[in-house]
Amino acid sequence: MHFLLLFAASLSCPVLTTASVAGVLGEVQVTVTGPDCVFNRTDYKLTVEVSQLSAPDKFADFAVSNCHGALETTSLSAIGNEALACRFANLADKVVGRVRNRAFVLFLNTTGKAQDAKSVRTKITALSEQVAGNLF
Repeated sequence: MHFLLLFAASLSCPVLTTASVAGVLGEVQVTVTGPDCVFNRTDYKLTVEVSQLSAPDKFADFAVSNCHGALETTSLSAIGNEALACRFANLADKVVGRVRNRAFVLFLNTTGKAQDAKSVRTKITALSEQVAGNLF
């Protein structure tokens, strides 16, 4: 019985629940590797990574390296201590954020249509708010 509980717990993403992602993207399957999670469905893939910063002032370098090559970068307010949204293609967005000394990166891409680009930004922003809240 204890083995089953430990096994089930190991399949949970530590910073974002499957139910939360499903509420935004629809039914998903999750793969967890330590603090990193990948949520998949037929038309979406969401990758969530969390890491420790050596100090909060190191976030700028972290954000620049994670948004390198972006077509557009936008500052996001009210998500953690600071956050940036980076658009890499019409249907691929990344949010890079910080809560205290913890940095997080969410990357969402889809095989949807080009008119869904605004929807991708809305979805990843909503999920980033949840990750930041869970890290506080």
